[in-house]
This record gives sequence, C-alpha cells and structure tokens, in this order.
Amino acid sequence: MKTNALTGTILFLLLVAMMSSCNQAPKSGHDSETIAEAVDYTEFRNEFLELIRDSPKGIDDADFLASVGASYVDDITLPLIYAEKAETRNEIALVTGMYIMDVYYANAFGRYDVVLKNVKVVDQLVDKLGVFHDRVGYAGIDLYENNKDSINAFILRDWHYGHNYTASGDHPEVLAMVFVGTNIEAMYLLSQLTLYAKDSQAMTDHLMQKGQHAGLLLRLLEILSADEAIAPYYEKLQPVVAFFETRETIDHDDLVELAALIESIRNKVIS
Repeated sequence: MKTNALTGTILFLLLVAMMSSCNQAPKSGHDSETIAEAVDYTEFRNEFLELIRDSPKGIDDADFLASVGASYVDDITLPLIYAEKAETRNEIALVTGMYIMDVYYANAFGRYDVVLKNVKVVDQLVDKLGVFHDRVGYAGIDLYENNKDSINAFILRDWHYGHNYTASGDHPEVLAMVFVGTNIEAMYLLSQLTLYAKDSQAMTDHLMQKGQHAGLLLRLLEILSADEAIAPYYEKLQPVVAFFETRETIDHDDLVELAALIESIRNKVIS
C-alpha cells in the first residue's frame, strides 16, 4: 500500500519536531547523570546535524515497507508501558525516538488510531526531557482523528519549532539520542518483518542498504558515550555495524543472526 507523498514529506520532519518540548526535568530513582548534565555537547552540534542529515530516515523505511506490501504488525511495535519505565534523560530520549518510528510505521499503513495514541505518548516524553521551551505540542489532535490533513498540520507546526531549536538550542545531544532511538526501532522493525516475509529479497536489500549507514549511528553514540551511561548502547551497536561491514549479501541464517543482534540493542534500551 502506498502512502500519500505529502504525508511522507511532512512526517519526515516528525523526527526533529516531536522531541521539541518541555517544561519538566525527568524524575529518576537512579543516580545516573542525564546527558544534558554530564557533558557539554554544543561543540559537536554541526557534526550531529551532519550525521543525522546523511543517515537514512525512519519515515523512508516505513514508506518502503508499505510499498513492498509488508504488513502492519502491532505486536512488534514498542508497548506503551515503556514510556512509563523510562526514567533518565538518556532512556527517555531513546524511547521517544522509538515511538516516533512506530508513528511512521503506523502512518504508512493508515493506522491513524495508533498515530494519535503514540504522538500523545511522545508529547509526554518530550515534556519529561525538560530541555525545550514554548512548544505547543499535540493538544487537541484527537478532534481530528479521521482527518489526515489536519493531523499533518499539527506535525508540520511542531516541526517548525523543532527545526529552529535544532539549529540553535542548548542541547543538540538530545536530538541525537532521539534520532538513534528512531533508527534502532527502524532496524528492529525491518529485521523482524524481513525475517518472516515469504518473499524477502527486496526487504533484505533495503535492510542491507540501511546497514551500510549504521556506522553513522555508531559515530553519534561514540561522541555521546563521553557520558558513561551511554557507553553500553555504543558497545551494543558495535556488533551490528561489524555485521554489515563484513557482508555484501546475507542469507536466512545471517538474517537470524542480525535480527538477534538488533533485538539485543533494542532490549538494552528498554530494559
């Protein structure tokens, strides 16, 4: 099933937009520092933006899945309970990105009921990040449940705020962490759907193309791992990158191995 081109273009912007809010600092029962408090990452702003610009986008992955006739499988998306379990800013940023990817996935398959639920969760998580200001958010979006264009208007408005923040905000590392979360979830959805597809060659090829850019995500995490709390995610992604670097093609057994590696880093995020 094909998505509307305008919808795809606007939702492409959701990655930056969704994480642009906030008034509350995250509450945590742990002693771990937040990424904003541990290190000043502003000197890396340009590199963050360049890496994000050059990396594959989750919205493209979702549109691809719809275009090749894959299915929407709710069971492989991230359960909403994990929004409540995320406590540190690292966890919240990563999980926010994962829910954004699930928004892309649901939207590509016309599951606007899921889109509405997930953007509300993203709103709540972004508030907890506590580093953005003056964001309007998605209050009232439920009044437009059956109006795709109106939903897109909410998303576009939010993007304008997020775009401005990305260029000049004090915490570019938060955007980077959200982006990493989105791509972890994208790789997970792609690997799971490819693993069980009857005719998976096109999906396998797409997954391999995405994997060729996994090193960009690793570089993001390498910079961010100046905060020791992020180092475990960096270590978990290394075998995934190594997998792609050592293979030009993959068979079913390779795919099983890759899916397990990707699931391992996803589980690390939500554990």
